[in-house]
Amino acid sequence: MIEDNEDVRDFVVQKLAPHFQVSSAADGDTGLRLAAETIPDLIVCDVMLPGLTGLEVVTQLRADWRTSHIPVVMLTARNAPEQQLEGVQSGADLYLTKPFNPTFLLESIRTLLANRAHLREHFRRELSVDTATVAPQRVDQKFLAELTAIVEANLTRTDLSVEDVARSLGISRVQLYRKVKALLGTGVTDFIQGIRLTKARQILLDDSLTIAEVAYQTGFSSPSYFSTAFKAKYQISPSEFKALHVTPQS
Repeated sequence: MIEDNEDVRDFVVQKLAPHFQVSSAADGDTGLRLAAETIPDLIVCDVMLPGLTGLEVVTQLRADWRTSHIPVVMLTARNAPEQQLEGVQSGADLYLTKPFNPTFLLESIRTLLANRAHLREHFRRELSVDTATVAPQRVDQKFLAELTAIVEANLTRTDLSVEDVARSLGISRVQLYRKVKALLGTGVTDFIQGIRLTKARQILLDDSLTIAEVAYQTGFSSPSYFSTAFKAKYQISPSEFKALHVTPQS
């Protein structure tokens, strides 16, 4: 919650606190910094703020891939149509004029979070296809493409850690975890494992490689661990998959 009016800020926090974990800021600069540090699920932001305005906060949130996915509800006393249009054009998901109905705000937040969950499923479906890299058409897709590229570049490393990936992206482990969790509903370790297994499916189609060679090429510490993980994801063992998809050479 980013709001400089203490009474309004306390009122909204009081209404939302029974349903969500809420943190607050009294100005745009602090709110923007808090958003980048904590990667919240949603932001409620006033338009008129000291320092950065609400519109500037939203613009910067959308430009930073750490926070680009976060839904934003804007609150304002400005109710002219062109002012509301300006708010939506800045990237806000919802524009509410004061005074507002707190029940409507609460239900709007629930709807936005539900829509975000649907989008997570969309991203997960995109990443479940054989080609794991996502086309960088949007800021969030660009982030996932960069994340995927880092994992693929280090695919043979059995010791690749979440910290290693975060360092390559120039962010903290916590920021990376929260971003991936927000976009895909999964942990970073599970994401890395998914990339390894997707790549393994492709490599298994090469009849010249053994199951063990595929396991080591995709960063698994042992062929047995690879077989267990592969069967858990695809409900078929690597050897069975290979037998189904590879035509023996005469």
